[in-house]
Amino acid sequence: MHNKNGLLFIIICILLTACNSEDSTSTNNSEMVVENNQSINESNNTSDDEYHSIRDYYNFITGETYKTGILDIDFSKNKEEFLLTLDVWIDPELQDRFLNTEKDYWFIIGGIPGNDLIQRNIAEIPEPINGKSLIANIEENLISIEQKMILNKDISNSDLNELLKPENYSFEMLDENKDPTAATLGLELDMIN
Repeated sequence: MHNKNGLLFIIICILLTACNSEDSTSTNNSEMVVENNQSINESNNTSDDEYHSIRDYYNFITGETYKTGILDIDFSKNKEEFLLTLDVWIDPELQDRFLNTEKDYWFIIGGIPGNDLIQRNIAEIPEPINGKSLIANIEENLISIEQKMILNKDISNSDLNELLKPENYSFEMLDENKDPTAATLGLELDMIN
């Protein structure tokens, strides 16, 4: 009986020793991963936090780092064109990233993806606005985006009424290739205030 208890004691000691060394190896590996991730992050950015493209920080462009106001839609008297105006609040840290981005980035007010209301009724889709000059002149964390759209001649009254609704528009941030990087769909809510 003594031999069985002694053998059982030795097995438990070996198991406890193995678990203890495994925990310490796991801790050391975790510390190495953290150190490696820090050095990778440091090598991706220069010491001045310069970025090649807004794609370098697309996961930072969220509803917490930029917010849109309600889209203002003003038709001309003859209803042949209309002016879209949108205020966008941009977090100071996101502003810094924009200011330190090498390649151009663009902002545009457009239609909701999958809904052809805008494409069907606009004679010419406006060009996106270069974001660098807007961000360089930002005041109180706000930029104002204005775009003029010219209507097709043969627009129906129902489509005209739909074009007056801010929920049928989106605000998009585009990368240097003018590909969408971030978007707010539906501009009928004031997310700034």
